[in-house]
Amino acid sequence: MSLLSRCLVVAAVYLSTAACTSPMPDPPVEDPMVATDGGVIPPKDCSGCAANQVCIDGACAAIPNSCPCPKETYCDLATTTCKVGCTSDMECSSGRICNTNSRTCFVGCRMDTACAKDQICDNNACRTGCRKDVECGAGKICAAPGNTCVEGCRKDADCGGGGKICNTATNTCSSGCRTDSDCTTAGQICDAASNMCRPGCRTTATCPKEQVCDTTSKKCVAGCDSDTRCNTGRICEGSMCQDGCRTSDSCALGTYCDSAGTKKCVSGCNRDVTRCPIGQACVGYVDGSSKCQVECYGWACNGTNWSCYKYGSDSAGARCRLGCSSDTDCTTSGHRCTWFTKNASYPGMYSAQYCAQPCTVAGCTSAVDPYGMSGTLTCDAPSKECRMAFGARGYQTNPSYGL
Repeated sequence: MSLLSRCLVVAAVYLSTAACTSPMPDPPVEDPMVATDGGVIPPKDCSGCAANQVCIDGACAAIPNSCPCPKETYCDLATTTCKVGCTSDMECSSGRICNTNSRTCFVGCRMDTACAKDQICDNNACRTGCRKDVECGAGKICAAPGNTCVEGCRKDADCGGGGKICNTATNTCSSGCRTDSDCTTAGQICDAASNMCRPGCRTTATCPKEQVCDTTSKKCVAGCDSDTRCNTGRICEGSMCQDGCRTSDSCALGTYCDSAGTKKCVSGCNRDVTRCPIGQACVGYVDGSSKCQVECYGWACNGTNWSCYKYGSDSAGARCRLGCSSDTDCTTSGHRCTWFTKNASYPGMYSAQYCAQPCTVAGCTSAVDPYGMSGTLTCDAPSKECRMAFGARGYQTNPSYGL
């Protein structure tokens, strides 16, 4: 039979025939095998195999006298006999590949799928490693060269927030920002050049009072663009805040706003009684000025139930007094509701009640009654009011005065 015919017969027999010998019971094998779940089966010992046996996947198997041949052997076509070794990976046991130069099987791999979980096939050997970032845990990436999992990032989201961003040049997380919203401290913005938060602004609205945003430097600087940017009692003039006013409403009582001149609150009431405290009148003077005072001379007094009361024709002695009907109506401490009467015999149109301080002996002075009679005022003990004694005409005028 020619060599070609012999080869064809061997091939036909190899394809149609199963393993010719049943393996021996499971002795341990020295080479590890990969389990179906990706784990590694512990090595078994095949040291008990005889000289005419070969270790196949951890079990001793007899070497047949002719082809076809089992794993860990190959068919020598010249002799149609099985020899220990291999001509391809398929002739080796699980977890082993063929060195075609030496025709020997050895523990190794060709693809990552031949290795255990978390391992890759590198230089025909399985080792711990990775091919993709997803194969590494949180906060890690698959780094090259080496294809190993290391601490790192590819994008900002990998850093977990908290004021950290990903430096894609070094694939490391560091403190920084991308947008102003990443800056948690009030009054800070994200510097696009350094990707770091720094004090600054984008609009004046984010600056403190009496400051505006310099859009060139992106910093808050002293200044204003309206009165609302200034503190209470100050106005915006020449883009800077200064003490001043626009209307009298912003001034204290007893003062008014010189809006046409100094733009400041000045003493006086500008002929407006509402600029005066309760119980005072805005009294005008011949020089055009006016000021708040209790002496009213006939000027209206500010406040409900307050009126400018004078005795007789004595306008110089007129003062603002609070009308009352009982002591509880008097708001000033120590004052009481006192009758101010021109003639005790004619109450009503000739008398009125106002809040006044009770008199003392020293507090009553000489006065002229409504009928032109002069006399001495004395402090009436029961009423605590200054009263005049009987007049020269023989009748009692009894005018009373409140201090």
